[in-house]
Amino acid sequence: MRDQLTAAIQQRKIVTFTYQGHERRVQPAAFGVGNRKGKETLHAYQVGGGSRRGGVPHWRNFHVEGITALTVLDEVFGPNPPGFNPTPFPQTQVALAASPSASATTAPSGGSGGDKKKDEVIPGLPISGEQAAKAVETASKALGKLGKWFRSR
Repeated sequence: MRDQLTAAIQQRKIVTFTYQGHERRVQPAAFGVGNRKGKETLHAYQVGGGSRRGGVPHWRNFHVEGITALTVLDEVFGPNPPGFNPTPFPQTQVALAASPSASATTAPSGGSGGDKKKDEVIPGLPISGEQAAKAVETASKALGKLGKWFRSR
């Protein structure tokens, strides 16, 4: 399991597993010895599944001995999750790089021969480059309106 988790971190691959009776979907960020008891621990950003401690997404530590049904998916995630700490443990053995490469993959065009930019997919996000650009445009407009509102007060 150690080798699978290390490879998943290095390749930025989503993993799924069962832990404390809940199925989890996580972006693995670091692996090491996480406490005074010397237990191997996975530090990950949980993005799906259940948890007895609340909602997702959220940072969580998982003792490796409690992980079952581990599956490393082919799905790659992009930017480091918010609040990323490259050395969460005193004895961190492997962790995500401080900043991932900015390479993007291309999704199939669906036979439409569409615009390449339209079909560009940012790894780890289920939206196209065109959708991301629209989201940025919308957010910029909203922030501009908010700024005007604050200045008028």
